[in-house]
Amino acid sequence: MSPRKAWALPLVPAYFDCLKYYQYITKTRLVESSLDNYYVGLVPPTASYEKAVQESLRTILSSDRFGSEDERVSAILAALMDEAIFSVAHNVPRLGDYRVAYDVQNESFWIRAGFMFLYDRQLIGSDTVERDLKRLSKFTGDDRRKLGELAFVCRDRLAVQLRSRDPLAPLHSLESDEACKPVFSEDVDVANDVLFSPKVINLWPDEDPLWQCPGYFVESEETHAYSRVAAKSLSLLDERCKEWDAPPEENAELWQDCAKAQAVASLFTTLCAQAHTHGFTQYTDVTRPFTSQLMLSNGVDFVFAVGQLNTIAINIECDGFENPKTNVCHVESPLRLYDDYREGRFYHITPEGEKEGLNSKVLLRVLQMLLRD
Repeated sequence: MSPRKAWALPLVPAYFDCLKYYQYITKTRLVESSLDNYYVGLVPPTASYEKAVQESLRTILSSDRFGSEDERVSAILAALMDEAIFSVAHNVPRLGDYRVAYDVQNESFWIRAGFMFLYDRQLIGSDTVERDLKRLSKFTGDDRRKLGELAFVCRDRLAVQLRSRDPLAPLHSLESDEACKPVFSEDVDVANDVLFSPKVINLWPDEDPLWQCPGYFVESEETHAYSRVAAKSLSLLDERCKEWDAPPEENAELWQDCAKAQAVASLFTTLCAQAHTHGFTQYTDVTRPFTSQLMLSNGVDFVFAVGQLNTIAINIECDGFENPKTNVCHVESPLRLYDDYREGRFYHITPEGEKEGLNSKVLLRVLQMLLRD
C-alpha cells in the first residue's frame, strides 16, 4: 500500500485569504501586538551595527551576482544576522557557541483532524446535508478509514538560522491559562468561514517522502538542536501580490495578512520538526513547550514574530479525547528598514520627517532577538 499524500504549503501563501486556514491546520492562536514587552530591558547600542549594515547593504544592492531577487533578499537577511553577531559577540560570550546556518532546509509534516465535512453532500433541490461515507471516495490526504484527518507538509526555506544547545525560554508553561486559550475568538464562524477543502486555499498534494527536518538532519547527531532565531525572505510574496493585483488601498493589508500566515506556518514547521527530533510525536504530544523567533522580510519591510509550540496532538478529534492546548504566534506590525535609497545614502521617514540612515527600531529588534535568553 502506498502512503497517503500530504497537502503542501507553498514557500509563501498562494491564496490571498489564508491566515485563518493556516491557524486552523496548525492550531495556532495569533496575537497581533508589539513585542516590546518580550524584549524589555534589552537595549543594546545600534550605532556601530548600523554603520556595518549600511556598508553591507550598499554592496548587496549594487551587486549583479544574484540570480533572483529572492537570493538578494536572503543575502540581506544573512548580512543583518552576521553583522548583529559581530556587533554584540564581544559582550555576550554565549553567542560564541551558537551555530549559524544559511539557506536552511526547514521541513515538517503533520496530521490535522476536523475535516469530516469533506464527506458531506447536499443534493440538488434538497436542504438536507448528509454525510455519505459509503459513496464518496477517500479524500486525498485522509486516512483510509475516512476519518477526516488530513496530512499537511511544509517544505520551507530559511535564509539563515541561529541554533543553540539550550532552548529559548518559553513564553509560558503548558499548565498556564495562556496555553489553553482558543485559536479563534467567539465571533469567528469556523465551520463556515475557516473550514474549506485545501484546494480552495490553493494547496496541492505532495508526493515526495515526508520527514522532519528543523534545519538539520536528525541522523547527523546535531548538538545545537534548538532554533533561536531564523530569517526568511518574502520577496516571492511581493511577486504574488503583483499577480493578485489588489487595489492600492488594499495591497498593504493583503501583504501583511499573508506575512502573518507565513509566520504561523514557518514557526510551526520549525517547532513541530524540532519536537519530533526530540522524541515527541502527535500520539504522545509534547511535555514541554518549544519556542523560537522569526524575522520575515522583502529586504525593506520587516515582520518580527515569536512562536511557541504547546501541542502537536491535533490529529484526533473524537469523544473521550480532549486537548484544550493551543499553539501561539506573536506578530508585530511591519517596520521599514528604510524608505529611500539614493546616491548611496539611506533615508527613513520619522514623525518629524525624512531622516538619513536606517530605522533604528529594526536594527534594535534584530539585536534583541540575539540577546533574548
